[in-house]
Amino acid sequence: MKRKLIAILAAATMIFAFAGCGSSQEEAVEETTTAVEETTEAATEAQTEAEADDIGIDKATEIALEDAGLSADDVTFTKQAPDIDDGVNIYEVEFTSGETKYEYDIDAATGNILDRDTDSIYDD
Repeated sequence: MKRKLIAILAAATMIFAFAGCGSSQEEAVEETTTAVEETTEAATEAQTEAEADDIGIDKATEIALEDAGLSADDVTFTKQAPDIDDGVNIYEVEFTSGETKYEYDIDAATGNILDRDTDSIYDD
């Protein structure tokens, strides 16, 4: 998402720079303003669509706990955070229970478990 916004801002800057070649400065500013507004609106719509497809951290945590056969009362959470892995939005959910450390990567759009790992908390 950040890359898209950077690209949008770069495009708007280029439009502004080239618009001055052959147009009045006021027309160039107006064209650039319109282009920025349109790209901002498109970026906002894309972000809204992406958020609508997102299961959320609570659901990701629920999926990980269910897979581990544990409840929230049985664990100590060490990490619950969104991340991007190979271009895929994921949630990293990590917790411990007893002497076991659990690590999950959950697809933010589908809720599928992409990776799971369990280790002893005493392993380095």
